[in-house]
Amino acid sequence: MNFRLVRLVGLAVMLTAGIHVTNAQVIATTPQEKQNVKTVNDYFRLMFEAHNVDAAAALLADDYVTYHPPQQSKVDAMAGFKKRNPTPGVDTGVLKKVPALIVAKDDYVTVMLKNPRPSPNDPSQTYDTYWFDVYRLNKDGKIVEHWDEATLNPAPPAAPAAAKP
Repeated sequence: MNFRLVRLVGLAVMLTAGIHVTNAQVIATTPQEKQNVKTVNDYFRLMFEAHNVDAAAALLADDYVTYHPPQQSKVDAMAGFKKRNPTPGVDTGVLKKVPALIVAKDDYVTVMLKNPRPSPNDPSQTYDTYWFDVYRLNKDGKIVEHWDEATLNPAPPAAPAAAKP
């Protein structure tokens, strides 16, 4: 398969659908799938780049749930994010961290993000890993469910007890 051609077709689909992402391979066939991709990209941009929690929340259904540990409702997820990111950033209207791949099928959109990490053997070098997010949208075009590969981080080790004299 000619992946360069697929990427160009994906970009053309996104541009004609009004989706402001560049250099991402997008697979979405129907008008509804294209709209779902736009909604997910808008959510990602507003939530994780502009930190505009209120605008991002408008794209979520009232019964939204994320299976990102710990499982959270819309209210809990938005409150937690706002607490960690109290100051909204600037929304340029363009997604900065461009996904490597976006696949839409019916009510589901899967986003694959390239995430370069420092090499454990040589911190001056990096290796590429990929993160996945899956979203399900309802008939109203709102995000109703979210899954990703996140895990809970272990608690930091307790400080060693002071030596007794």
